[in-house]
Amino acid sequence: MVGYPRIFMGEDCNAFTWFSPAEEARLNQTADLLNSRLASAASAAGFSFANPTNSFLGHAVCDADEWINGLSNPISESYHPKANGHAGGYTPTVSPLLTGAAVAVTAQVAADSAASADSQAALQQQYADADRTIEPEVFVTPDLTTPQARRAARRAGVDIDRFVENSRR
Repeated sequence: MVGYPRIFMGEDCNAFTWFSPAEEARLNQTADLLNSRLASAASAAGFSFANPTNSFLGHAVCDADEWINGLSNPISESYHPKANGHAGGYTPTVSPLLTGAAVAVTAQVAADSAASADSQAALQQQYADADRTIEPEVFVTPDLTTPQARRAARRAGVDIDRFVENSRR
């Protein structure tokens, strides 16, 4: 299982987002929390966890050599790794768990990847076509005030009162 890198290192260079240093810290804390939870879940299920955080140090949004997109078009690409983030961050972090050795993204690896891009895109299109046929269920916002919800939250390590307070900020 692969985790998430931190996104910001104290600077927001996009005029449309205006993330404060406190908001950036909370976003990074969220990535750390997700990584912690993913590592626990992976371990409990007998899997390994690859934490990419250290690989991305010095390559956050707005760094001179950023490996993560800032606010992007399409928006779904925002705050996800760029190609150099996958090559320099994720690949060396994940490959030892998958292959037993670190894989370097060489010119040949990049060329092989580019050569298979069309067939991979066609395969992904099949999945996308299938996904479009999924009918979403009606989502009802849970009532977080019930004793049952509070017990479930405590079991999951979630402090509902703190969560609600932080979401109001």
